[in-house]
Amino acid sequence: MHIIDVDSHFIVNKGLDGSPLRIEILPDGGHLIEFSRAQLDIAPPQGKVPRSGKPALDVRTYWDLDRRLDDLDREGINQQVLIFHTSHLFYGADAQVAVQTARKFNDGVAEMISGCRDPGRYLGAVHLPLQDPQAAADEAERAIKELHMPAVVIGTNVQGKNLDLPEFWPFFARMDDLQAPIIVHSDGLSPFQTHIAAGERLGWTERSPFAGDYPVWWMLGHPFEHMIAIARIIYSGLLDRYPNLRFIFEEGNVGYAIYLFDRLESGWEFGEQLFGPRVHLKPPKKRPLEYLEHFHWAVESEDSMIGEVIKRWGADRILFSTDYPHPDSPWPDSVKEMREAITFCSAEDQAKVLGGNAARLLGV
Repeated sequence: MHIIDVDSHFIVNKGLDGSPLRIEILPDGGHLIEFSRAQLDIAPPQGKVPRSGKPALDVRTYWDLDRRLDDLDREGINQQVLIFHTSHLFYGADAQVAVQTARKFNDGVAEMISGCRDPGRYLGAVHLPLQDPQAAADEAERAIKELHMPAVVIGTNVQGKNLDLPEFWPFFARMDDLQAPIIVHSDGLSPFQTHIAAGERLGWTERSPFAGDYPVWWMLGHPFEHMIAIARIIYSGLLDRYPNLRFIFEEGNVGYAIYLFDRLESGWEFGEQLFGPRVHLKPPKKRPLEYLEHFHWAVESEDSMIGEVIKRWGADRILFSTDYPHPDSPWPDSVKEMREAITFCSAEDQAKVLGGNAARLLGV
């Protein structure tokens, strides 16, 4: 069985010379990231991230793709999609600076992959400066065609702006033509994500003690961001305008999606109650569940609703992920635990979840 991890994280340490994105590698493997007045430090003592009940993580694996291969082999993972710590990296910068830096960044990703001892194990995702949608579209096409990256990655909002707004249509129009999947990756505790849903009430905006002591931003922020994005993508008519778009939502698991689509279906009916049949003269053209084929979810084994989603919608929507090497990753038991979570499935459906769905979407 070919196993593909669609959500793993890394940093780029090549190709950035002369760019304002500064990444400093420390002697113990930790690293400091600075860009556009924001800084993120991954520098645990002795370069090791201790975890309760699981092996410590070596932070060198964020940038040493050869060392990382050993961890993939330990799990039995054949291929892994590489995503930076934060999908919102470029959004706060001046548009021209962001465009130039994103190009260098993506070239650096390709250089890192090609220079490791087994390049075929890694799949680069194109990171984009979405505050300039036309430039983002151009960079997506360049990296997909010239660097052979099979997917792009974007955030759940762009400095607080929702993805469905007309200003972003040039980007989605190009992606509709390219027919490459769009990974929508919500952000966790990162200074590059400045507009998390309900950020003030979650304690996120001011980084209050509540947010530090209890990771409510992790518990609620990820699914909140996903639900807003999915609801607006459907109800704005974006998928009627660009019917080839395919999304992979990452970092929030999938359990919330059943509830969300139940609410979206109810909203279809409630809208007619409030405004009469004329409400359906506006987008969307179909009921929300009829757009389900456009959506996929990267899921870790911790989600107890995986089985219910598969029973209701089938296995085609679910993609295996690890979030490696973030500290909350199930590694080195990601594959084992996912197998246990879907043990009720047929062998065919298990193969879809663990790699077949990703291979189909990514064209690998």
